[in-house]
Amino acid sequence: MCFVRPNTVGVSGRAKHFRVRRGVKGGRRFIRRIHTVCVGRLSYVEHQLGANRNNLVYIFNDTLNNSCPIAKVPNETCETFPIPTLIQHRKKRIDNTSCRDGSNLLKIETSRVPIANTSGTLSLCTLNCRSSRNKSVSINDYIQSNNIDLMVLTETWLGSNTDNAILSELTPNGYNFTNNPRVDRRGGGLAIIHEKQVSVKPANKDAKYTNFEHLECSVGVKNKFIRIAVIYRPPPSKSNKFKNSVFFEEWTNYLDSLVLIPGELLITGVLNFHLDDPNDKDARTFTELLTEHGLKQHISDETHRLGHTLDVLITREDSPILQGTPFVADPGICDNNGNRSGDHLAIRTLLRLSKAPRERRTVTFRKIHDINIDKFRNDLDFSNVTYKEASVEKLIIHYNRVLTATIDVHAPQKSKEIVIRPNTPWFTDDLYSAKRDRRRAERTMRRTNLAVHNDIFNQKCMQVTKLIQHCKSQFYINKIQEIGSDSKQLFKLTNNLMGNTNLSVLPEHDSEIDLASKFGEFFIGKIQKIRENLCSLTKSPTMEVVLRADIKFDGIPLEAFEPVSIAEVCDIIGDAPTKSCELDPIPTNVLKQCLESPLPIVTEIINKSFSEASVPLDFKKAIVRPLIKGQGLDKDEFKNYRPVSNLPFLSKVLEKAVASRLEKHLNAYQLHDNVQSAY
Repeated sequence: MCFVRPNTVGVSGRAKHFRVRRGVKGGRRFIRRIHTVCVGRLSYVEHQLGANRNNLVYIFNDTLNNSCPIAKVPNETCETFPIPTLIQHRKKRIDNTSCRDGSNLLKIETSRVPIANTSGTLSLCTLNCRSSRNKSVSINDYIQSNNIDLMVLTETWLGSNTDNAILSELTPNGYNFTNNPRVDRRGGGLAIIHEKQVSVKPANKDAKYTNFEHLECSVGVKNKFIRIAVIYRPPPSKSNKFKNSVFFEEWTNYLDSLVLIPGELLITGVLNFHLDDPNDKDARTFTELLTEHGLKQHISDETHRLGHTLDVLITREDSPILQGTPFVADPGICDNNGNRSGDHLAIRTLLRLSKAPRERRTVTFRKIHDINIDKFRNDLDFSNVTYKEASVEKLIIHYNRVLTATIDVHAPQKSKEIVIRPNTPWFTDDLYSAKRDRRRAERTMRRTNLAVHNDIFNQKCMQVTKLIQHCKSQFYINKIQEIGSDSKQLFKLTNNLMGNTNLSVLPEHDSEIDLASKFGEFFIGKIQKIRENLCSLTKSPTMEVVLRADIKFDGIPLEAFEPVSIAEVCDIIGDAPTKSCELDPIPTNVLKQCLESPLPIVTEIINKSFSEASVPLDFKKAIVRPLIKGQGLDKDEFKNYRPVSNLPFLSKVLEKAVASRLEKHLNAYQLHDNVQSAY
């Protein structure tokens, strides 16, 4: 069967000339007739799907059996012939306008191959950074740009007395830092930078080895844990006097204890053996030891810029912990001056651990800044209570009810679930474009493996590092200028830059409610013990002598506090810091702006408290937060925490009123101790 390409001519019989487009031989609007073989008579609708009826050729049985060219036949009803067609599984289609006859189709059973789901994996990267002190900016950017969950660093050079500013610059927001520094000499050190959702607990801290450093951790997500051991072996030299024989002896003992640990096992780091050289005796010995312990080394590519495989990624022989094949990549690490640095390549792999979702938190808020203070002040109504007849408890209830109802109208409380993400406030559009160009250069380098593309990628890496430094510097310069003379905000910003942030440290827990209950029981029991000890001391005869007054008091005893005036309460509230508590009905800054309306009832609450000689129950309630006493203490021990209470604002106003009257009485009769210090 042969097909003849018809000529394309115009109405007058001459060939048409059309504008030619590059890549199309006949031009942009060149029209060719297409011979089509079909079965049966088609139901043709004008302009249906752009079909041209003149391009259709109908054939009969004898036409198919002849070898002569196909001739155009008139539009007559013809006999249909089934054409066997192979298809895959498709949805059943009901379409009367289709030319397909379903009885002519043959169904083929296919086996579906499952696609690897990378969303249920953890990204692991191992890098010998050789001093992270001068590469902190680049390492931080590499972790965030590649979405790395576990970043293993060897030769960190951080030391034991690490500057918090370096750790703050090295660790991205939303990540934690686990460090094992070298304390006896310069260099060395191991670290793991990991997302907060990934639990990393150091293990086997007591084991000490002379010829290699190790950091062994239990890493887990959603109650599934694996043991990860980070190893760094310095090459033997005259200065360290290391010997390979001693290393293999210690390495054998370490593997003997490590392989007995149940569960999955992963060893990564730098051994400084030429593992790719089959003639290297030490490399063969190392490989044989792995085989004897049922372990397997997965890295075969060169991991050093000058050649040879020096880094390892080891698992059990039958372990399914790795997702796919690990690969070696150029991380493009630069020092803080923007110059290329580092002689090792990065090892990247995926672990079959379900990636924990990002932390979600439900926050409640009010749009306080949208409140119209004039309207808010006019809506406050405290006229429905008689001050003289009401007790202090009823006055407080009425005060809280009126303020809460008013603020619910002007700024209703809303709830919103947010996802805690790493925050980079100095990120700019120029930096985004530079990172995009770097990623494009990296893909080109991997595809071609040409030296020129490698040089281009290095240039892009240096440009990004320098731009990051510039953006951060410019951001903080502008921030300092905006703060101006506000020393409190300047001190807060400086602490953030120096890494001295007061993070909330709490014991490991599964339920926040249970943890709060345990803290409450511990603090209540501690207070009860203090009271019991005081009671036992006051009953002893020696304590009576100690508590006896040295000088007899001849003045007027302070039996009652004089009432406060509206002007005095206004001054106390105006001089008080603008701090709020979650128990306050409205924020303190809003209260100060509309103080005229609630001022009488606040004054009456204080005077009622003086006359009844009692502190209202609502003033005794507080938000208690446990604060760890010092860095380095065991966070799982409750005795290492102190309770910090946040009281309602009005309770502090009452304290100020009482303190002023007490101080006045002590000064009037010179009752202060001459050597009184602090409390």
